[in-house]
Amino acid sequence: MKNVITFIGMSGVGKSYMSQQLAKWGWYRYSCDENIGADLIGNKDMTEDEILDALAKLVGRLGNRDKGGLPLKEFRKRQSSYYHAECRSLLFLDRHIDRAASQGFENFIHDSTGSFCEIEDEVVLESVGEISEVCYIESSPEHAQEVVERAQKHPKPLFFPPSKFMSWYDGFMAEHGLSSDQEIDPDTFSRWVFPKLFEQRLPKYKKLADQYGYTVPSSALTDVQNTDEFLEVVNQYR
Repeated sequence: MKNVITFIGMSGVGKSYMSQQLAKWGWYRYSCDENIGADLIGNKDMTEDEILDALAKLVGRLGNRDKGGLPLKEFRKRQSSYYHAECRSLLFLDRHIDRAASQGFENFIHDSTGSFCEIEDEVVLESVGEISEVCYIESSPEHAQEVVERAQKHPKPLFFPPSKFMSWYDGFMAEHGLSSDQEIDPDTFSRWVFPKLFEQRLPKYKKLADQYGYTVPSSALTDVQNTDEFLEVVNQYR
């Protein structure tokens, strides 16, 4: 393999778009989200979009059942299932690299999840760092604001760090004067918590990039048109 790269960064920063472009240019693409979905759903005959839609429904959002939410206990159970599925998908990364090599691919791109930085198992993180270069696609302040605004307009299921989630839950309940998880509006909670999730993830991405790879500004990848241009950009930050 000439290049084995793992993209990390916040959901919406362009990891999937860039990895899909690289796939069009001849790279082997491994989608961690797709793999997690296939693992949890058990149906590997669906398209990637179908798997991701089903995964989002499975993870769900916290709140009132009548508004499509999940009770706190069930929500946390599903968060745990997602976390362990993500760890499994990362530990299997080497198998996919070997498969790509056996099929004649020279370059491999791993499109990781937005929650990659929430993995607490150092063995899992080290396994990824040992077999791939970790490339953190860092939002510009303007792009970061767009990501937050998009999440406000279109709230979606997210993974929350276990060490932070209950304090955020308690803070939301106190601030809104609620006493039961069934009083929570899923959209309201998602909009309230996303900026907090976003802010605490940024230094985690940077730390992982410093430890296992490098940071590339999202703006540097905007006009990339082929593999050579992509590698030219990446080589500036390696």
